[in-house]
Amino acid sequence: MKLDFIGPVFRNRDTLVSEMDLMHLMLTKEAADLTESYDPEKPVEDKTLEQACLIQLALTAYWAQNALSTLWETIDERIEVES
Repeated sequence: MKLDFIGPVFRNRDTLVSEMDLMHLMLTKEAADLTESYDPEKPVEDKTLEQACLIQLALTAYWAQNALSTLWETIDERIEVES
């Protein structure tokens, strides 16, 4: 029963990882673009909330991808043990 539940996850794993990689790259590039335009001389009020949000989104996407990779490694190990 577990393998039936896990099966679709494994069939879609490469697609999901590719989509997460793309999302991470896009968010990281957007955050980098905003960071390049960041001027430390500007008053705090002029710093954009958008910049902080995009940087946080990029980091969150990266952490989520690492968490999924760790989860799949654990599932792979358990399947090998059960086989």
